[in-house]
Amino acid sequence: MNARIEELREAAEQGDAEAQHEIGMAYLFGPGEPEHFEEAVKWFHKSAEQNYPEALKSLVMCYYVGIGVPEDTTEAIKYLHKAAELGVGEAQYNLGAHYYFDLGIPKDESEAIKWLRKAEEQKEERATELLKEIANGSIKKEMESAKKLKEMLEKFGDAAEQGLGEVQFQLGKHYTNVDMNNIYPGIHRNTVEAVKWYRKAAELGHAGAQYELGQLYRYGTRGGVPKDDEEAAKWFRKAAEQEHAEAQFRLGMCYFKGRGVPLDEAAATEWFRKAAEQEYREAQYELGKCYFEGVGVPQDDAEATKWLQKVIKDKNDDNFEPMQRRSREMLEKIKERQTSSEPQS
Repeated sequence: MNARIEELREAAEQGDAEAQHEIGMAYLFGPGEPEHFEEAVKWFHKSAEQNYPEALKSLVMCYYVGIGVPEDTTEAIKYLHKAAELGVGEAQYNLGAHYYFDLGIPKDESEAIKWLRKAEEQKEERATELLKEIANGSIKKEMESAKKLKEMLEKFGDAAEQGLGEVQFQLGKHYTNVDMNNIYPGIHRNTVEAVKWYRKAAELGHAGAQYELGQLYRYGTRGGVPKDDEEAAKWFRKAAEQEHAEAQFRLGMCYFKGRGVPLDEAAATEWFRKAAEQEYREAQYELGKCYFEGVGVPQDDAEATKWLQKVIKDKNDDNFEPMQRRSREMLEKIKERQTSSEPQS
């Protein structure tokens, strides 16, 4: 990540909007720590001040979901509006859908149709489909279905109140799930409600809910939960002790960075190992890197190779491309070390 940022920094600091946005993306998809998300938002703002469309879209996501900033639907819609005004078809569609379905802004059918038509002119197929559904009345059936879904969720909540941990966890997931590319009529994101249900399930011992609650405390930007490293580590530990791989990895990172627990590289590698043995890719990478560098464990090229090879086994996995690239670089250095240590004939 650092190398890519340094490549872009000179252009970004001279005001290149594209470079500023790319630096933001590097921070956003780098190690995944809260301070990196805050840095990402900082660069997105710099780029957005120059009306760079991709930066505006990134800010919509950050404010909508609460990444690097407190969750704020009003701010998200403000940047969505700016992107739409710049002619971004995806933003025009989403803004039209927000107006039509009353998502964070008052319902206004004429505004909805105006923006959907603009999106249609940009070849946004979803806008065409939604305009057809509005015209033939089929969207009203969808809205009736949404009403029924909301009623079902209320009943779901009644069941959850009776102490069913898995129901509580699923209800929490419902309230945190959001996809800006799939606007659902009448279904609103509500992370405050999500926190309530995650906490209930976590206190009943649900590992998934304990992990999600740890994540909320780790970021401290969603659902009114304050950033609290000790609380994050506490909930990660509870889930990790139940063999939850992601929580094991996150607890390892807490020890590795001394967040919420004393810094302890040896303890970090043990938690990485537990998650890595469950095929959790990020843990395999961190464990391989620890063996490569001799951090928390004795330096061991054979062990490093074993774990780094697992990281690169899926050759075309875009989600892990930066991690796979760094793994290949370490594997090349291991080969160089082995070659240089061989006796000369």
